[in-house]
Amino acid sequence: MINIQEAIKIAGEMFIEREGRKMEDGDEFIAVFKNCAVTASNKDGELKIRFTDNVPLIIDADVDIYSEE
Repeated sequence: MINIQEAIKIAGEMFIEREGRKMEDGDEFIAVFKNCAVTASNKDGELKIRFTDNVPLIIDADVDIYSEE
């Protein structure tokens, strides 16, 4: 089992690996662990971290939110 600081570090490193950069203003991501999920957001230069013990429900479907109308 890992501690909270290590969980945040791992999630941040995975964000950098995926995006190729550090978080910038307006960025947000969710990381899912075995027993919880964490939401990290950067607004106005302030990093906000929120853990929840509710693991997300995974739905195998695409939602049409990124296409142009």
